[in-house]
Amino acid sequence: MSATGPGRPNKYDDFVVSAPYLKAAKYLPSSDDEQRNYVTLTCPHCQAVFKELLEANLAGHKADYCIKHLRMCTAAKDAGVHVPPPKRRLADKGAGQSTEPDASTRIVPLETALTASNAELVETRAANAQLTASNAQLNEKVQALTLQVGQLLGEMQDLRARVSDLEQFRADVVEALDVQTPPSPTTTRCVGAIKARDADNARLRRLRNKANQERDDAIAERDDAIAERDDERERRKKGDAFRRAFRTLAGHAKFDKALRVVTHTDNRQTMYRTPEQRAAAALLADELLRAQQRPAQPAAWAW
Repeated sequence: MSATGPGRPNKYDDFVVSAPYLKAAKYLPSSDDEQRNYVTLTCPHCQAVFKELLEANLAGHKADYCIKHLRMCTAAKDAGVHVPPPKRRLADKGAGQSTEPDASTRIVPLETALTASNAELVETRAANAQLTASNAQLNEKVQALTLQVGQLLGEMQDLRARVSDLEQFRADVVEALDVQTPPSPTTTRCVGAIKARDADNARLRRLRNKANQERDDAIAERDDAIAERDDERERRKKGDAFRRAFRTLAGHAKFDKALRVVTHTDNRQTMYRTPEQRAAAALLADELLRAQQRPAQPAAWAW
């Protein structure tokens, strides 16, 4: 169902028009008892009587009333009735077409903006409450600090009064004893004393560092001497063990038996258990082989 504009009531024939009936005139009656013919319009979708108008105005205004009702009728929308949007009106003569949207299309953005504004208002109120609480706490702290400052100012005044009394007492004592107070040292003298003290401290630090370095060097020399002594003891110990093993090996009764013993690896490994004995056996074997004018076996004898 569609309409091309007002003044075409035949486009809305499905809307029920009641029979004319007399009724007191509503608008601009010529007398108090004047009556006019009225009719009613009934929606075919929701079955509601939505308009009462003069019979004389039916031909010219029926379409307007019907299309306005269709834009608001839920039953018509559920039935799938297509309703054209309202035509745009000129804002004024020669100003062009108006760009204002229909009120029905402006409701949703306005509701969204209203919801956002309400949310911002709630957040603002919460922030204001927090600021109020913080302000109250700050006011309490300021009051406490103000009291403390007042107490400190009172104590400072008392101290100044006591210092003034002490100065007056000192002046009275000096005057009574007839003594002269020594002059205060000048700034130049104080600076010179501070520089001399710093120089003495620097010299003491250098002497202390030198003494520490000499002590560390002496400790290092002592450690080196101890290490050399230990090495010498270890060398002497190994030499004594070698000499004992050599004397034991050389003490064999027969030269040939000793030769056979020292020239065979298996015999050396069996008879001489310690490395010192084996080294002595290898050395004695070399000596015996040279004495017999035999070529000595190479380092296979050394373990």
